[in-house]
Amino acid sequence: MIARLPEFRSSVARIHNRAVFEIPDILERILADERARPQPAARSIAPQRSRAAEFIRQLGAPIR
Repeated sequence: MIARLPEFRSSVARIHNRAVFEIPDILERILADERARPQPAARSIAPQRSRAAEFIRQLGAPIR
């Protein structure tokens, strides 16, 4: 492979990869699609926290 390194470098130099410049447009489309999508109602996690806090109390660990 080392013997062919100049050939590989030459091949890579001929490639004009512009993909990195397409990323901002792709991300903008993703964000626009996400903004246009109806958002679900926010779920309350209070009951889950309460169950977790109760479990910790049962273990006797201090709750901060």
